[in-house]
Amino acid sequence: MDYLKMIIFFLILTTLIDQLCDKSIYRPYLRLMTGFMLISLMMQPISYYLSNEDIVTQAISTAVKGENNSAFLDGAKEEKQNQIKEQITTLFSHYDLKVLEVDPKVNEKGTIEKIDIKTDKLRHTKKLKTAISNFYNMKESNINISE
Repeated sequence: MDYLKMIIFFLILTTLIDQLCDKSIYRPYLRLMTGFMLISLMMQPISYYLSNEDIVTQAISTAVKGENNSAFLDGAKEEKQNQIKEQITTLFSHYDLKVLEVDPKVNEKGTIEKIDIKTDKLRHTKKLKTAISNFYNMKESNINISE
């Protein structure tokens, strides 16, 4: 809240100074300097949070060391699998097919190795395999559609 009061006070002060230097040749330079000062005032709260060395140091050391958070990677892998399930269910619904189960195999790098799909009817399997393989950039032999 103190930063907000400082900014408001600064704006009132600069407006007053701007009115006093109404027809001066220095007015553009005064506006330029007050603009820089206003930006520095607005950056103070951001610089305060960035100055917290513990968080910044930890983030930089993790990035430099190349450490991966296994919980994050597992969450990302699970999220990708859920997206694949939703996308395949949507694709099959366009062909009036019901998906009973989708089991995508995603490796640690996030690439899809294999997809097993169980559906209520076996129709349009060639079209569906082609569409899925083109969308996920994988071989049709790695896509299994069964009833």
